[in-house]
Amino acid sequence: MENGIMPHTVLWTWDGRMCWGGKGRLHHNITSAEVFLSNYKNLVDFMSVNGIATVIVWGFLREEHGGVVTSQKLCDYAAKKGVRIIPGVGVRSYGGFCYETGRREVTGETARWSLDQWLRKHPKFRAVDEKGEVRWWSHGNGDLEPYQHCDACPSRLELRDWYLEGIEWLYENFQIGGVWLEMGDNELICQCSQCVKRRGRQPDRGFAPLSYEDEALWMPVIAQKALNINPDSWVLLCQNLFYNQSMVESPPELIKAMPRNSIVAWHVYDPKVDIEAVHHDCEANPMWAQRVPPPEPRKKGEISVWAYGGQIHLVGIDGWPHHRQIARAVQHGREMGHTGICFYGEIGDNAGVTGNSKFQEINYLAMSEFCQEPDLTIEEFEARHSDLMARIKKSWKLLQ
Repeated sequence: MENGIMPHTVLWTWDGRMCWGGKGRLHHNITSAEVFLSNYKNLVDFMSVNGIATVIVWGFLREEHGGVVTSQKLCDYAAKKGVRIIPGVGVRSYGGFCYETGRREVTGETARWSLDQWLRKHPKFRAVDEKGEVRWWSHGNGDLEPYQHCDACPSRLELRDWYLEGIEWLYENFQIGGVWLEMGDNELICQCSQCVKRRGRQPDRGFAPLSYEDEALWMPVIAQKALNINPDSWVLLCQNLFYNQSMVESPPELIKAMPRNSIVAWHVYDPKVDIEAVHHDCEANPMWAQRVPPPEPRKKGEISVWAYGGQIHLVGIDGWPHHRQIARAVQHGREMGHTGICFYGEIGDNAGVTGNSKFQEINYLAMSEFCQEPDLTIEEFEARHSDLMARIKKSWKLLQ
């Protein structure tokens, strides 16, 4: 971070929830290559004009929206606009490289890199609970049928080798700007005999319903593979957590083992703190109030993850301006040593829907401009966007 500039401005999306002024429905928006490209190109155009560096794409590969060819077109378009496309990669969860169902057979080049399709062919590699049973699950991200996915056993390192091959395939076939590596948050810690023998039934769970010990076998190796292929990549680790004081004092093995050139993404929510309060006042979270730096800081940096600008039902995703809070959150992040911030980026103001899409873009603009201009004031920001602020004030008056 030079001169206070925070370079890692990130928007996080699911293909099935994208509605950026293009064609398609509000949810389950996985219908064609045309719909996929229309929405994402509109988003990339906005990002390019407004200096937002990268977009995470979950559902980057699906046969439903054209597979390899469609995603190549998106990457090529974004590269010309100076925007990084970063696929979301689920490590042992979330579908791997390609988010397809595991309940039926899916064919095609992308399906080769679907974790669920791979586990259909190798069911003994599935993670199991204490009864030895597989847990099936789904998320509201575009799944049209319930319970399509399951997780993989962390002790089966043969599957890790498959991930290393997949990382190489991604970089060879697409102009990607990195990878977003995310562990599952389904609260399933594999209880197969190999896992229990290796680390017991109750592994390190001090920070969340997952095992850092398990992930330390996978994440650092996969991240290093990506960095070996392209050292300029943004290789991000997302663990759906924010650090607390105990983690700072004693960092988990996973965090210590991650490559120094990787970037760690931290959620802002402490489960002991009212989430809504944090969205309106970042100092409601003690770690932000105390400006505590992250554990084991990365050479490239760390980012914080906030829930603004998306379609799922979270606090802050309400279509109204949060730019004043965002300005404070960016400044606090800067003081903590963070090098960027991540929002959901699934809806633009011209999405054509009501309710939660009125003024999302003011939040994206605030993220970008306060990260890029350390001395920018709220007053200067609002004057710069006076027309948009006038529309917002008029809408607030009508609403009240």
